[in-house]
Amino acid sequence: MIIYNFTHPNHQQRWRSLDDWVMGGRSSSDMDFCPNGAHFKGRISLANNGGFASIHSPDMYLDLSQYNGLRLNIHGDGKEYGCILRDDGPMQLRYQASFQTQSCTWQTIDIPFDNFMPMVMGTELSCAPSLNREKISVVGLIVSHQIGDFSLHVKSIEAMSQDQFQLTG
Repeated sequence: MIIYNFTHPNHQQRWRSLDDWVMGGRSSSDMDFCPNGAHFKGRISLANNGGFASIHSPDMYLDLSQYNGLRLNIHGDGKEYGCILRDDGPMQLRYQASFQTQSCTWQTIDIPFDNFMPMVMGTELSCAPSLNREKISVVGLIVSHQIGDFSLHVKSIEAMSQDQFQLTG
C-alpha cells in the first residue's frame, strides 16, 4: 500500500520541520518537492546542545495492522537517518527505526515494524507500549548528530506485507 508517492502531485502535501531549535539548537531542515520525489535537506549543528533535524507528514489516520513494515525508496548521502512513526495513543510517543544510506545511489530500504523503538528526546524507552499499527497518525524522517549538510531524496513510502520484504538495511 502506497502511503506517499512523492512523484505524484496529490502526495506533495506540506510536511513540517521540527528541528533542534525548539530546544535552543541551530540545526535546520526543509522538504522540497521535485519531479523525482521529495528532497529532505538541511544542516546539522551541535551548537547549543543541538544536533537533530526532522520532517513530519501532515496528520493522518492509517490502519497498518495488516502490514509488517515500511519500504522507503530513497537516494541518500551516506549518512544514517531514522524513520519516525507516531500513533494515536495517549502518550503520543515517537517510534523510530534507523537506516543507513549509500552515497549517490537509489536504494530500497525495508524496515519491519518490530524495528521501531519508542523514543523521547533521543532516548529509547524500555517500558513503553508497542506501536499501535491500527492508529498511525504521523510519518517522518530524522537525522541526528552528524555535523554538516545532509540530503535525502525520497521517492515513496509504502506499507509492506512480510512476503514483500527484501530485508535490506
